[in-house]
Amino acid sequence: MNQEIKERIELINKGIVPAGYKKTPVGICPVEWEENTLKNIFIFKNGLNKEKSAFGKGTPIINYTDVWGKRGLKLKDVKGKVTLNKNEIENYSAKKGDVFFTRTSETINEIGLTSVLLEDIKDCVFSGFVLRGRPISNLIVNEYNQYCYSLDFMRNEITKKSSYTTRALTNGELLSQVLINLPTKSEQQKIAEILDCATRQVELQEQLVDKLKVQKKALMQKLLTPQPDWQKLKLKNIINFYNGYSFKSETYVKNGAFYVITISNVKDDGFILQEDTSTIEKIPTDIRDYQILRKGDILISMTGNVGRVCKVECDNCLLNQRVGKIEVKKEFDKNFIFYSLQSYSFVEKMKLLAQGAAQDNMSVKDINNYIICLPKNKEIQSNISNLLSNIDKRIELQQKLLEQYKLRQKSLMQLLLTGIVRVC
Repeated sequence: MNQEIKERIELINKGIVPAGYKKTPVGICPVEWEENTLKNIFIFKNGLNKEKSAFGKGTPIINYTDVWGKRGLKLKDVKGKVTLNKNEIENYSAKKGDVFFTRTSETINEIGLTSVLLEDIKDCVFSGFVLRGRPISNLIVNEYNQYCYSLDFMRNEITKKSSYTTRALTNGELLSQVLINLPTKSEQQKIAEILDCATRQVELQEQLVDKLKVQKKALMQKLLTPQPDWQKLKLKNIINFYNGYSFKSETYVKNGAFYVITISNVKDDGFILQEDTSTIEKIPTDIRDYQILRKGDILISMTGNVGRVCKVECDNCLLNQRVGKIEVKKEFDKNFIFYSLQSYSFVEKMKLLAQGAAQDNMSVKDINNYIICLPKNKEIQSNISNLLSNIDKRIELQQKLLEQYKLRQKSLMQLLLTGIVRVC
């Protein structure tokens, strides 16, 4: 980054308008950019609601998860189907260039997320959980629509113009009031081309990581399939299980010294990194030693998506409630047990056993009574787990590279979509 851009960023961060820029209600931008509202760009429409029996076959339908997951949509991205008549297809049509906004969510940060339809899909429609913004002008280049609503000031504009009672909601009238600063169409096109390249790099790296994860699953299936000479043991003979600590929400602080592992941190990829966690200032006086985690400790989710197993990859961690800690006894290979618990059969068994009114809950008894098949010889256990550890290291390396690409993409978006870096 050259000195001129650094100085420009420093000025803007201080609220000082650099030469060639202007201050607007939604941020500082180049003087050539024009302030506008979404009502001059789109006409909004609510989506389709149908009985459950209508779904599963018929015409393609853009659903909430499609919009939530991707900035741009093509036929391959739209998985849902719904049976409709001709009038319904016309009334709720989705055409190339339409921008879809998430309409409702549990949290206010997940409404107004956008995705633009990048190609025409025959008879495609959109669901009632999203809003369609159909262009009524040519002020925005189609490809630019993928990125321009993602910046913090645009997200703030969208979330400010929304409502929240039991759920967060937005509508066409509210979105019509959202302000946006627009470059010229030629600059929009060039910005979109640069960001498309960065996005493609991220997508290719995601595909590589996914491919390695598929390879790992296949290797686990092969190596963990019980052999005739393997023994069967209940987990209570292999592990010690410990429950987490019940933290009070008001004790959480930013930039704390200790990381708190919660149920949301226990994910399918098998690792917890410190940047994913909340923090706390100090250890509560009544916390137990076993609730203080070390790098390499094995955790398991006890509620919600039960049976997920992961490792802690950072120090200074504290174990929250609804997450259990598994301590493998010395006569067994720790990593072999870890991979055995990551297997599909364990997760599915725990899901079947879990019971709860609001959400699934797994008991310590269910865990202790689960039967694992494993080699009698610890050295053989270690040989198997070493092969799986090697592919985990490859996944971790490529995952870190993916995060670097995502950070680069985010940085480019911030620089280009605010006009801090000009391409015209």
